[in-house]
Amino acid sequence: MPKENIVYVNKETMEIEAERAEFSKTFYVTDTERKLVSSRSPIHVKDKKGNWVDITCEIKNNKPINCPYKAKMLKDKIGYQMENENIFIEMEIDVPYKKPDIESNTAIWKNVTPGVDIVLSFAPTHVQFFRILKNKKARKTFDCRIVLDEKKAEHIAFGGQDAEGNAVHLEQVEKYSKNVKRKGLKLVEKVITDTFMQEVTTMNEKTRKRSWSKKVKYPVVIH
Repeated sequence: MPKENIVYVNKETMEIEAERAEFSKTFYVTDTERKLVSSRSPIHVKDKKGNWVDITCEIKNNKPINCPYKAKMLKDKIGYQMENENIFIEMEIDVPYKKPDIESNTAIWKNVTPGVDIVLSFAPTHVQFFRILKNKKARKTFDCRIVLDEKKAEHIAFGGQDAEGNAVHLEQVEKYSKNVKRKGLKLVEKVITDTFMQEVTTMNEKTRKRSWSKKVKYPVVIH
């Protein structure tokens, strides 16, 4: 086996790099035996040279590299833009900009307001963008600007949960909406005011009915 075709995962495992495909890896067992491992989701993406490389979505110069979709962090704003085929999404949370901490595929803006972190993570199949209310005193209301497809714009809904996994009570008010064009696509730009009402859903064990409760366990994640 030519050495240039081998990627040493560890001392016992050797991947045959030349036999990579979008959804699979092939491992060397013996000179006459191979092991194929496949996935339902893409695990490789082609680089600029046309070679299959591992999907990492690691952030470099405010963009995820080795990623199956195009995306970038917004300049001097807390948000991102993502496009994949005919899908276009841009999101921004309206707070004063500060430089994020970046680790691998994740950017974290810590304490954008007291007790609130905002997290942006480029996953292999999607983008995660959420805020964390770390304690009861954390700010509850934020404006979020969203640009996306006209049809999807009709069904925008934020959600979240507290530290015990209970769904949070959010109220959303649309401040404005207008039609825009980006990349030749017909899109809608909206600004939505999103407020955490300091309530979560709980279930009565006897009646099995759900109701709102003020017993919130922090941190609260809103996405």
